[in-house]
Amino acid sequence: MSAASACFAPQLQPAAYQLAVLLAAQGTSKAGQLADSLGMDKSAISRLGRSLCEAGLASARSDPDDKRSTLYSLTEEGRARMKASDALKARAFFSRFEGWDGAELHRFHTLLHKFNHAKEIPQPHQTHMK
Repeated sequence: MSAASACFAPQLQPAAYQLAVLLAAQGTSKAGQLADSLGMDKSAISRLGRSLCEAGLASARSDPDDKRSTLYSLTEEGRARMKASDALKARAFFSRFEGWDGAELHRFHTLLHKFNHAKEIPQPHQTHMK
């Protein structure tokens, strides 16, 4: 379990944290959209969503446009814990640069920029057996 996940809700599965991260980014979302975004089936989203709801970190309601569909959103407590989790991740990220001088930070920036703008390596074509 990551420190951020443990900060958010140590009693929940890490996958529930991933669902909460997505809800924080997207806002209120349909279960089907969440399943597609996370590469999970709807039953997994239902279980994870229920665990978030039982912990008071999310709410679920029927979609007024499609009563068969469930809409999930973070509660105020869920948003507050996500904010604390994000702050923990930010502190961990920035702490890695402690002690770096200006020249090291500049070199890192230059190399990271070069890496992020490098051309993608073409993937070899896959051959299919007939």
